Amino acid sequence: MGAIARRHRQTPDERVRDESSSRLRRLSRRWLEIETDADVRRVATDLLFRHPLKAADALQLATAITVSAQRSTLPFVTLDQTLAAAARAEGFNVLP
Repeated sequence: MGAIARRHRQTPDERVRDESSSRLRRLSRRWLEIETDADVRRVATDLLFRHPLKAADALQLATAITVSAQRSTLPFVTLDQTLAAAARAEGFNVLP
């Protein structure tokens, strides 16, 4: 929702905001949310000192690191170039 709000502040368009919000609600019914635990927060903190990441991006990457035994075979999907570079540096195959 943060990206939708940020875009709306930059280019206010109620129709686009409503369509994007609706799409996000539909997509959210299909994903699984994993609550962070102490291990994920510790890894995220370490990542913040190794890469120029935002806190939420560090949590995303830390979660992937924590649940992945084989980073080289698990794809990491992001369009954010900074997060993609950090994921590659941590051994992930980044898509797209």
